[in-house]
Amino acid sequence: MTINCPVRASVIIGTRNRPAELKACLASVVSCLGPADELIVVDSASDNAEAIKEIAEEAGALYLRENIAGAARARNVGIRKASGEVMAFTDDDALVAPDWIERLIFALDNNSVDVVVGPVFELGSNPKRLLITFRSFIADEQKVLFNKRSGDWFDRLAFGAIGVGANMAVTRHAFKRVGLFDERLGQGRPVCGDDSLFLFSALNYGLTVVNEPLAEVYHPRNETHHTEVEESRVAYLILLLLRWPSAIVKTLQLVAKRSHRQAAANTEGNNARGSVLRRAIWKAPGLVFKSLFTGFACR
Repeated sequence: MTINCPVRASVIIGTRNRPAELKACLASVVSCLGPADELIVVDSASDNAEAIKEIAEEAGALYLRENIAGAARARNVGIRKASGEVMAFTDDDALVAPDWIERLIFALDNNSVDVVVGPVFELGSNPKRLLITFRSFIADEQKVLFNKRSGDWFDRLAFGAIGVGANMAVTRHAFKRVGLFDERLGQGRPVCGDDSLFLFSALNYGLTVVNEPLAEVYHPRNETHHTEVEESRVAYLILLLLRWPSAIVKTLQLVAKRSHRQAAANTEGNNARGSVLRRAIWKAPGLVFKSLFTGFACR
């Protein structure tokens, strides 16, 4: 894909009640932007809107206000306003590498793909350590092209293991083909996974995702308890099947295969994980109900 338009890339950052973190994030993003790039900050119902607006405008960003909280909703507000052919995303409490946007654009330009993801490292870790909740196929120092012809694409994405919205760039064409982020999911909602569901849909529509291991983002450690992660993961899987019911047979086969492997291992650690998973399966339908029918927010 060759980018030929007045605005090359639009960097979109949703934020909520994190003025200090946002200021640091924007400083890192501004340092890597080119003259043909734009910066958009979407205030996701922050209590201190004036402070957020001032920080955004001082960084040269377009400030947008959204009165309903939710990371996916904030991203979508930014996408609708963006002028760029490429839209890049990171979190308001993350820092990006000085060459972050160039690495993302280069990956898109040179691989004929519509989505690129990159690694998210624990902020301050030395040597660099991938965040546990963000681990995926992005573990090598080599680019990996991922598409529907990849043998294990479904196995990975059924449980959300390819990439995350904290380090992602998507072309306008991909959004037209797939649609925007699912606002029932993500931070500020009962179930995480708006980014994973988008990636699943992109691959299911036949698009190609590439990881660019040199496009680095640094994020604070996520202290979410393992039980909450599993509950959200199972609920995400249920919502995925509601959107893609044709995947139910393959999903049941995948769950059976994983359960069989876990039972065969029969270690204390695996037994503990099995107990967590069983509790998650029990609680997940409630999270799905909250995602679909209420404004309940958590985590």
